Amino acid sequence: MSSNVLWNTSTIPVRRRIFCLSLLPVAWCSLAPAASRRTQLQSELISVTEKYMYPNHISRIGGNFVLIIKNHSSLKRLVIHVRHRGGQDLNLAALDDAGGNYGMVVNLSPGVYEIVEPGHPELFCTLTIQ
Repeated sequence: MSSNVLWNTSTIPVRRRIFCLSLLPVAWCSLAPAASRRTQLQSELISVTEKYMYPNHISRIGGNFVLIIKNHSSLKRLVIHVRHRGGQDLNLAALDDAGGNYGMVVNLSPGVYEIVEPGHPELFCTLTIQ
């Protein structure tokens, strides 16, 4: 560690405190009660290539989770749709750059969902929420 570093940011609990900067001396501002707990979300990762989405099927229990989509393809523009099977679109994710990433917190009712890119029918994933 460099001798120019004044503090170690890895020990600061980010969700409970904010570092306040001003012309006054440095102060800590508490944003949450001391008894609050951090909520950890599970995540599901979908990798997109030119030929497929991997995995092409995800099965999980209901509740909040983070859906992460990584564009490993050379495709410049992807619009990912999350839709209830046989129903309407619930969410859209636009990936404008090859190699781009997108993440969203979702909470879906039990059922079967399709994650698709309409311009590329080979790019699909089935998501089953139990």
